[in-house]
Amino acid sequence: MPYGTAAYTGNAPIGPSEGYVSPLGISEHNAQDWPESVEGLTAALAKSAGSGRLVWIPKGVTITVPNTSYGKTIKSGFILAGPGNIDWNYYGPTSGYMIPLLNMQEGAVLSGPCLTGGGGYGHYGQGAGPCAIRASGQKRIIIENVDLTKFRGGGVWFGDGVADITKWDDDSQRNILRHVKISHVQQYGFGYGCGLQGGHQSFLIEASILEFCRHLTMSSGGTTTGYELRYCILRDATYANSDTGPAHIQSHQIDAHGGGWLGQSYRCGKYLWVHHCDFTANDMFSEKPNVCIRGRMADGGWAIIEKCRTLKRHGSDPPGAYTDMETAGNGYICMLAEEEGAPWKGPKAFSSAGVIVRDNWYGAEDPPDDDPPINVNTADIRVTDLETSPVAVGETYKVTATVQNVGDGPGSADIVIGYFSGSTKRPLLTQLVELEAGESAVVTRQATATTAGVWTFYCGDLTVVLTVLEELPSLTVTTQVIEWRTA
Repeated sequence: MPYGTAAYTGNAPIGPSEGYVSPLGISEHNAQDWPESVEGLTAALAKSAGSGRLVWIPKGVTITVPNTSYGKTIKSGFILAGPGNIDWNYYGPTSGYMIPLLNMQEGAVLSGPCLTGGGGYGHYGQGAGPCAIRASGQKRIIIENVDLTKFRGGGVWFGDGVADITKWDDDSQRNILRHVKISHVQQYGFGYGCGLQGGHQSFLIEASILEFCRHLTMSSGGTTTGYELRYCILRDATYANSDTGPAHIQSHQIDAHGGGWLGQSYRCGKYLWVHHCDFTANDMFSEKPNVCIRGRMADGGWAIIEKCRTLKRHGSDPPGAYTDMETAGNGYICMLAEEEGAPWKGPKAFSSAGVIVRDNWYGAEDPPDDDPPINVNTADIRVTDLETSPVAVGETYKVTATVQNVGDGPGSADIVIGYFSGSTKRPLLTQLVELEAGESAVVTRQATATTAGVWTFYCGDLTVVLTVLEELPSLTVTTQVIEWRTA
């Protein structure tokens, strides 16, 4: 399996694209509303919710939302789509928390529009400023093919509420972001590209681009939360510490935010799975890790970072694939830290925090092509015969399979001999055979027969019946003495 996004096999490019075809089958022809102004958008979203109601922002249309709080809701069953734009030049008040351009309810869909906020930076004392999407305590939300930028507090916020997701990695329950781009969400103390907080909450981000946020993604303080990133391009994480900027402070890109080694009740969430993603070196202003686990994962949970590519060097080691067993600092793909990034106080082993960091590629050099060479001569190994003979209880029975490679190249196969218990197959013997083209081999299962009866054995597509008797029929031998005399 390739490292990073080289493993991605989808049809659409990573990130949003003009030719994106939604797997939901969304089409302008099915729209009920085509707003071209903020008044039209407000009226469309105010209509009664209904399954599949489609509101379409036409191509070339920019809906400008006034510089005031808006917070209209895409209701359950609504789809807000189209290639148009929504601009919200709103810096926000000096207090408040994740003030949204749009709220989303369970099962709502956002597909296509470009959302642009008012920019700016802000500082920690202002609270979390405006965000693009807020979905507190919601599930089954889909956001796709959306370019979202310049919302200083947050991009997409799934915090503050229990979503009642019973299985964190179930696509029929969790919230999904796919083929999106989130950028320039850079407020000090907040600035989350996509954030997660609250009980039984989860999201998936796939085939997306995230860049220039304080944290590209984060989860905070949950014992039942989880999220997954796959096939994503993850660029530098930066932020500002003043209203006017500029963004010149480096931060880690992926954040799991708990209470540190000593935090007993404040954990980093239960699950975090980051795989097949491309990371920059994350060193634009100073070097920071790609992933930071600030504390421990909840009991019974884990964080796994695997099969990713990072442009970082693995210390002084050559480029290559590495499995990291313990935290080692900012120059590596993953690091352990205390709350707010203070030095880690616990054991250095990742396992002490419930973290697994395995098989990630370090360095700018491309990994080797691990696709197997094309072999025009292929093996075709088949079971051509299966036989046995009756035995009595206490004797050794044998079930013998003849295996042949009828292909035109060498190969190997696991040959399984077993028996049927009702309709269920019960394997008894597995043996690897390696055969050149045209070669045959014999595989035999033998054991002591302990119970009388009739047993059906299988191997490959063949079956044979073994009869086990209480005792074998006796063979009577008659001896006749013939006198022989010479004349």
